[in-house]
Amino acid sequence: MEYQNFSVEEFALDPYFKQWVLFPAQDSELFWIKWLLQHPDKKDTVEQARSIVMFLGFKDDLHAYEIDEEWDKVYAKITSTSSSGFLYADESEAKPVWWQQDYSNVAAALVALLFAIGVYLAVSYAHKPEYISYTTPYSETMEVELPDGSTATLNAASKITYSTQWGDRDTREVWIDGEAFFSVKHTKNHQKFIVHTDKKSSVEVLGTKFNVYDRHKRIQVVLQEGKVQVTAKEKSSPFVLAPGELVEWHEGEENLQKQKVNTHLYTSWKENEILFEKTPLKRVAQTLEDINGVEVIFKNPSLRALNFTGSLSTKDMDSFLLSLSKSFKIQVMREGNQITLGK
Repeated sequence: MEYQNFSVEEFALDPYFKQWVLFPAQDSELFWIKWLLQHPDKKDTVEQARSIVMFLGFKDDLHAYEIDEEWDKVYAKITSTSSSGFLYADESEAKPVWWQQDYSNVAAALVALLFAIGVYLAVSYAHKPEYISYTTPYSETMEVELPDGSTATLNAASKITYSTQWGDRDTREVWIDGEAFFSVKHTKNHQKFIVHTDKKSSVEVLGTKFNVYDRHKRIQVVLQEGKVQVTAKEKSSPFVLAPGELVEWHEGEENLQKQKVNTHLYTSWKENEILFEKTPLKRVAQTLEDINGVEVIFKNPSLRALNFTGSLSTKDMDSFLLSLSKSFKIQVMREGNQITLGK
Protein backbone atom coordinates (compact mmCIF):
# COMPACT_ATOMS: atom_id res chain seq x y z
CA MET A 1 0.00 0.00 0.00
CA GLU A 2 1.22 3.50 -0.88
CA TYR A 3 0.27 5.01 2.45
CA GLN A 4 2.23 8.19 1.76
CA ASN A 5 -0.68 9.37 -0.42
CA PHE A 6 -3.43 8.42 2.03
CA SER A 7 -5.82 10.99 3.49
CA VAL A 8 -7.15 10.88 7.06
CA GLU A 9 -10.30 9.09 5.92
CA GLU A 10 -8.38 6.55 3.83
CA PHE A 11 -6.16 5.66 6.77
CA ALA A 12 -9.20 5.27 9.05
CA LEU A 13 -10.86 2.95 6.51
CA ASP A 14 -7.78 0.81 5.92
CA PRO A 15 -8.16 -2.60 7.67
CA TYR A 16 -4.46 -2.98 8.45
CA PHE A 17 -4.31 0.51 9.97
CA LYS A 18 -7.43 -0.12 12.09
CA GLN A 19 -6.02 -3.46 13.24
CA TRP A 20 -2.86 -1.70 14.41
CA VAL A 21 -4.75 1.05 16.30
CA LEU A 22 -7.30 -1.19 18.02
CA PHE A 23 -5.31 -4.42 18.43
CA PRO A 24 -1.59 -3.56 18.23
CA ALA A 25 0.81 -6.46 17.76
CA GLN A 26 4.58 -6.61 17.58
CA ASP A 27 4.78 -6.85 13.77
CA SER A 28 2.30 -4.01 13.17
CA GLU A 29 4.01 -1.80 15.76
CA LEU A 30 7.36 -2.31 14.05
CA PHE A 31 5.87 -1.60 10.63
CA TRP A 32 4.18 1.67 11.58
CA ILE A 33 7.08 2.96 13.66
CA LYS A 34 9.41 2.36 10.72
CA TRP A 35 6.93 3.88 8.27
CA LEU A 36 6.48 7.05 10.35
CA LEU A 37 10.24 7.48 10.61
CA GLN A 38 10.38 7.35 6.81
CA HIS A 39 7.41 9.72 6.37
CA PRO A 40 7.52 12.27 9.24
CA ASP A 41 5.31 14.65 7.20
CA LYS A 42 2.39 12.22 7.64
CA LYS A 43 2.51 12.26 11.42
CA ASP A 44 -0.43 14.67 11.82
CA THR A 45 -2.53 12.78 9.30
CA VAL A 46 -1.87 9.48 11.06
CA GLU A 47 -2.68 10.97 14.45
CA GLN A 48 -6.01 12.34 13.23
CA ALA A 49 -6.88 8.98 11.70
CA ARG A 50 -5.89 7.21 14.92
CA SER A 51 -8.26 9.47 16.85
CA ILE A 52 -11.15 8.61 14.56
CA VAL A 53 -10.48 4.88 14.77
CA MET A 54 -10.21 5.10 18.54
CA PHE A 55 -13.59 6.84 18.60
CA LEU A 56 -15.08 4.00 16.61
CA GLY A 57 -13.50 1.66 19.13
CA PHE A 58 -15.38 3.57 21.83
CA LYS A 59 -12.30 4.96 23.51
CA ASP A 60 -13.39 7.79 25.79
CA ASP A 61 -10.53 10.27 25.91
CA LEU A 62 -11.73 13.57 24.48
CA HIS A 63 -14.04 16.33 25.68
CA ALA A 64 -17.18 17.24 23.77
CA TYR A 65 -15.67 20.35 22.22
CA GLU A 66 -12.72 18.30 20.92
CA ILE A 67 -15.12 15.87 19.30
CA ASP A 68 -16.89 18.75 17.57
CA GLU A 69 -13.59 20.04 16.24
CA GLU A 70 -12.72 16.59 14.87
CA TRP A 71 -16.12 16.35 13.20
CA ASP A 72 -15.62 19.80 11.64
CA LYS A 73 -12.37 18.61 10.10
CA VAL A 74 -14.01 15.51 8.64
CA TYR A 75 -17.02 17.48 7.39
CA ALA A 76 -14.81 20.08 5.71
CA LYS A 77 -12.96 17.33 3.85
CA ILE A 78 -16.20 15.69 2.76
CA THR A 79 -17.59 19.01 1.51
CA SER A 80 -14.39 19.62 -0.44
CA THR A 81 -14.50 16.14 -1.97
CA SER A 82 -18.14 16.49 -2.93
CA SER A 83 -17.80 19.90 -4.61
CA SER A 84 -14.76 18.88 -6.65
CA GLY A 85 -15.88 15.33 -7.41
CA PHE A 86 -19.36 15.53 -8.94
CA LEU A 87 -20.91 18.99 -8.93
CA TYR A 88 -19.22 20.76 -11.85
CA ALA A 89 -16.55 19.65 -14.29
CA ASP A 90 -15.55 23.18 -15.13
CA GLU A 91 -16.46 26.50 -13.55
CA SER A 92 -17.32 27.89 -17.00
CA GLU A 93 -20.04 25.24 -17.40
CA ALA A 94 -22.93 26.05 -15.14
CA LYS A 95 -24.52 22.63 -15.42
CA PRO A 96 -24.11 19.49 -13.37
CA VAL A 97 -22.03 16.78 -14.99
CA TRP A 98 -21.85 14.11 -12.29
CA TRP A 99 -22.89 11.44 -14.80
CA GLN A 100 -19.83 12.23 -16.90
CA GLN A 101 -17.47 11.45 -14.06
CA ASP A 102 -15.92 8.14 -13.19
CA TYR A 103 -18.42 6.38 -10.96
CA SER A 104 -15.55 5.59 -8.59
CA ASN A 105 -15.45 9.28 -7.63
CA VAL A 106 -19.13 9.23 -6.74
CA ALA A 107 -18.74 6.01 -4.79
CA ALA A 108 -15.72 7.36 -2.94
CA ALA A 109 -17.59 10.51 -1.98
CA LEU A 110 -20.61 8.54 -0.80
CA VAL A 111 -18.43 6.15 1.20
CA ALA A 112 -16.64 9.09 2.78
CA LEU A 113 -19.93 10.78 3.63
CA LEU A 114 -21.38 7.62 5.15
CA PHE A 115 -18.14 7.09 7.05
CA ALA A 116 -18.29 10.63 8.42
CA ILE A 117 -21.89 10.13 9.54
CA GLY A 118 -20.91 6.86 11.18
CA VAL A 119 -18.04 8.55 12.99
CA TYR A 120 -20.31 11.31 14.21
CA LEU A 121 -22.96 8.91 15.50
CA ALA A 122 -20.43 6.55 17.07
CA VAL A 123 -18.61 9.39 18.77
CA SER A 124 -21.83 10.91 20.05
CA TYR A 125 -22.84 7.54 21.50
CA ALA A 126 -19.42 6.82 22.93
CA HIS A 127 -19.27 10.20 24.65
CA LYS A 128 -22.61 10.18 26.33
CA PRO A 129 -21.82 11.42 29.83
CA GLU A 130 -21.23 8.80 32.49
CA TYR A 131 -22.71 9.38 35.93
CA ILE A 132 -21.35 8.52 39.33
CA SER A 133 -23.18 8.36 42.64
CA TYR A 134 -22.10 8.37 46.26
CA THR A 135 -24.32 7.32 49.16
CA THR A 136 -23.61 7.74 52.87
CA PRO A 137 -24.69 5.19 55.48
CA TYR A 138 -26.49 6.12 58.68
CA SER A 139 -24.47 8.12 61.23
CA GLU A 140 -21.76 8.96 58.67
CA THR A 141 -20.89 11.98 56.54
CA MET A 142 -18.77 12.14 53.40
CA GLU A 143 -16.95 14.85 51.46
CA VAL A 144 -17.01 14.44 47.70
CA GLU A 145 -14.73 16.41 45.37
CA LEU A 146 -16.54 17.28 42.16
CA PRO A 147 -14.91 17.39 38.69
CA ASP A 148 -14.33 21.18 38.86
CA GLY A 149 -12.74 21.13 42.33
CA SER A 150 -15.94 22.14 44.13
CA THR A 151 -16.91 19.99 47.10
CA ALA A 152 -20.13 18.48 48.39
CA THR A 153 -20.37 17.23 51.96
CA LEU A 154 -23.12 14.64 52.35
CA ASN A 155 -25.05 14.21 55.55
CA ALA A 156 -25.97 10.72 56.74
CA ALA A 157 -28.28 8.62 54.54
CA SER A 158 -27.86 10.95 51.57
CA LYS A 159 -27.01 10.47 47.90
CA ILE A 160 -25.36 12.63 45.25
CA THR A 161 -25.21 11.96 41.51
CA TYR A 162 -23.28 13.88 38.86
CA SER A 163 -21.66 13.51 35.46
CA THR A 164 -17.98 12.59 35.35
CA GLN A 165 -17.53 14.81 32.29
CA TRP A 166 -17.68 18.54 32.98
CA GLY A 167 -16.25 20.40 30.01
CA ASP A 168 -15.30 24.07 29.97
CA ARG A 169 -18.61 24.94 28.31
CA ASP A 170 -20.94 22.61 30.19
CA THR A 171 -23.42 23.49 32.90
CA ARG A 172 -22.28 21.82 36.10
CA GLU A 173 -25.18 19.76 37.46
CA VAL A 174 -25.65 17.51 40.48
CA TRP A 175 -28.66 15.67 41.90
CA ILE A 176 -29.13 15.07 45.61
CA ASP A 177 -31.46 13.01 47.75
CA GLY A 178 -31.12 13.82 51.43
CA GLU A 179 -28.92 16.67 52.61
CA ALA A 180 -25.65 18.16 51.40
CA PHE A 181 -23.48 21.23 51.94
CA PHE A 182 -21.85 22.68 48.82
CA SER A 183 -18.73 24.79 48.43
CA VAL A 184 -18.76 25.83 44.77
CA LYS A 185 -15.81 27.22 42.83
CA HIS A 186 -16.40 30.14 40.51
CA THR A 187 -15.01 29.54 37.01
CA LYS A 188 -13.43 32.10 34.69
CA ASN A 189 -16.16 31.65 32.10
CA HIS A 190 -18.95 31.92 34.74
CA GLN A 191 -20.26 28.38 34.33
CA LYS A 192 -23.58 27.72 36.00
CA PHE A 193 -23.70 25.25 38.87
CA ILE A 194 -27.13 23.71 39.42
CA VAL A 195 -28.28 21.42 42.22
CA HIS A 196 -31.43 19.41 41.48
CA THR A 197 -33.51 18.09 44.37
CA ASP A 198 -35.51 15.02 43.50
CA LYS A 199 -37.07 16.72 40.42
CA LYS A 200 -38.89 19.23 42.60
CA SER A 201 -36.61 22.23 42.56
CA SER A 202 -33.19 23.52 41.58
CA VAL A 203 -30.56 25.80 43.08
CA GLU A 204 -28.47 27.80 40.60
CA VAL A 205 -25.18 29.41 41.65
CA LEU A 206 -21.90 30.72 40.28
CA GLY A 207 -19.73 30.45 43.39
CA THR A 208 -20.96 30.10 46.92
CA LYS A 209 -21.52 27.97 50.05
CA PHE A 210 -24.97 26.67 50.84
CA ASN A 211 -26.91 23.79 52.37
CA VAL A 212 -29.66 21.85 50.60
CA TYR A 213 -32.14 19.62 52.45
CA ASP A 214 -34.55 17.33 50.62
CA ARG A 215 -36.38 14.85 52.82
CA HIS A 216 -40.00 13.95 53.55
CA LYS A 217 -41.41 16.19 50.80
CA ARG A 218 -39.74 19.21 52.40
CA ILE A 219 -37.16 21.32 50.54
CA GLN A 220 -34.91 23.72 52.40
CA VAL A 221 -32.03 25.85 51.15
CA VAL A 222 -29.78 27.88 53.46
CA LEU A 223 -27.16 30.25 52.07
CA GLN A 224 -23.93 30.78 54.00
CA GLU A 225 -21.89 32.72 51.42
CA GLY A 226 -22.44 34.13 47.94
CA LYS A 227 -25.73 34.23 46.09
CA VAL A 228 -28.14 31.55 44.91
CA GLN A 229 -31.34 31.41 42.92
CA VAL A 230 -33.87 28.81 44.01
CA THR A 231 -36.50 27.58 41.57
CA ALA A 232 -39.38 25.28 42.45
CA LYS A 233 -40.91 23.76 39.34
CA GLU A 234 -44.45 24.30 40.52
CA LYS A 235 -43.75 27.97 41.41
CA SER A 236 -44.05 30.84 38.97
CA SER A 237 -40.88 32.76 39.82
CA PRO A 238 -37.49 31.98 41.44
CA PHE A 239 -36.26 33.17 44.83
CA VAL A 240 -32.89 34.87 45.19
CA LEU A 241 -31.19 34.35 48.56
CA ALA A 242 -28.64 36.54 50.30
CA PRO A 243 -26.20 35.18 52.93
CA GLY A 244 -27.95 34.22 56.15
CA GLU A 245 -31.29 33.54 54.46
CA LEU A 246 -33.34 30.35 54.26
CA VAL A 247 -36.12 29.37 51.89
CA GLU A 248 -38.34 26.39 52.62
CA TRP A 249 -41.47 24.79 51.27
CA HIS A 250 -43.37 21.53 51.42
CA GLU A 251 -44.61 19.65 48.39
CA GLY A 252 -48.03 20.96 47.45
CA GLU A 253 -47.63 24.32 49.15
CA GLU A 254 -48.34 27.39 47.03
CA ASN A 255 -45.86 29.80 48.61
CA LEU A 256 -42.16 29.62 49.41
CA GLN A 257 -41.17 30.91 52.82
CA LYS A 258 -38.01 33.00 53.16
CA GLN A 259 -36.47 34.13 56.45
CA LYS A 260 -33.25 35.23 58.13
CA VAL A 261 -31.61 32.46 60.17
CA ASN A 262 -28.50 31.47 62.07
CA THR A 263 -26.88 29.36 59.35
CA HIS A 264 -24.78 27.45 61.88
CA LEU A 265 -27.95 25.74 63.11
CA TYR A 266 -28.33 24.22 59.65
CA THR A 267 -24.72 23.36 58.87
CA SER A 268 -23.33 22.13 62.20
CA TRP A 269 -23.98 18.54 61.13
CA LYS A 270 -20.74 18.74 59.10
CA GLU A 271 -18.91 18.63 62.45
CA ASN A 272 -20.98 15.60 63.56
CA GLU A 273 -23.22 17.75 65.74
CA ILE A 274 -26.82 18.75 65.18
CA LEU A 275 -28.10 21.85 66.96
CA PHE A 276 -31.72 22.30 67.97
CA GLU A 277 -33.27 25.64 68.93
CA LYS A 278 -36.86 25.46 70.18
CA THR A 279 -37.41 22.49 67.90
CA PRO A 280 -40.55 20.35 68.38
CA LEU A 281 -39.76 16.82 69.57
CA LYS A 282 -41.56 15.54 66.48
CA ARG A 283 -38.88 17.17 64.32
CA VAL A 284 -36.12 15.96 66.68
CA ALA A 285 -37.43 12.40 66.37
CA GLN A 286 -37.49 12.71 62.59
CA THR A 287 -33.86 13.83 62.64
CA LEU A 288 -32.89 10.80 64.73
CA GLU A 289 -34.60 8.53 62.23
CA ASP A 290 -32.98 10.23 59.24
CA ILE A 291 -29.45 10.39 60.61
CA ASN A 292 -29.20 7.25 62.74
CA GLY A 293 -31.68 4.93 61.06
CA VAL A 294 -33.75 4.31 64.19
CA GLU A 295 -37.50 4.25 64.81
CA VAL A 296 -38.89 6.67 67.42
CA ILE A 297 -42.19 5.85 69.14
CA PHE A 298 -44.14 8.40 71.23
CA LYS A 299 -46.21 6.66 73.90
CA ASN A 300 -47.81 10.00 74.72
CA PRO A 301 -48.68 11.93 71.49
CA SER A 302 -48.63 15.26 73.36
CA LEU A 303 -44.84 14.96 73.69
CA ARG A 304 -44.51 15.62 69.94
CA ALA A 305 -45.27 19.33 70.37
CA LEU A 306 -42.72 19.99 73.17
CA ASN A 307 -39.81 22.20 72.10
CA PHE A 308 -36.21 21.15 72.65
CA THR A 309 -33.05 23.27 72.68
CA GLY A 310 -29.74 21.44 72.75
CA SER A 311 -27.36 19.41 70.63
CA LEU A 312 -27.10 15.89 69.26
CA SER A 313 -23.75 14.22 68.67
CA THR A 314 -24.24 11.92 65.71
CA LYS A 315 -21.53 9.70 67.19
CA ASP A 316 -23.08 9.40 70.67
CA MET A 317 -26.85 9.01 70.52
CA ASP A 318 -27.11 7.43 73.97
CA SER A 319 -25.85 10.61 75.65
CA PHE A 320 -28.40 12.62 73.69
CA LEU A 321 -31.24 10.31 74.78
CA LEU A 322 -30.16 10.73 78.39
CA SER A 323 -30.30 14.51 77.91
CA LEU A 324 -33.83 14.24 76.52
CA SER A 325 -34.91 12.16 79.49
CA LYS A 326 -33.59 14.72 81.98
CA SER A 327 -34.86 17.77 80.10
CA PHE A 328 -38.48 16.60 79.91
CA LYS A 329 -38.43 14.22 82.87
CA ILE A 330 -39.67 11.36 80.77
CA GLN A 331 -38.67 7.76 80.35
CA VAL A 332 -36.53 7.05 77.30
CA MET A 333 -35.93 3.41 76.36
CA ARG A 334 -33.83 2.02 73.56
CA GLU A 335 -34.04 -1.54 72.31
CA GLY A 336 -31.95 -2.14 69.22
CA ASN A 337 -33.06 0.38 66.59
CA GLN A 338 -36.29 1.27 68.38
CA ILE A 339 -36.53 4.22 70.79
CA THR A 340 -39.58 4.80 72.98
CA LEU A 341 -40.31 8.20 74.57
CA GLY A 342 -42.68 8.42 77.57
CA LYS A 343 -44.24 5.91 79.90
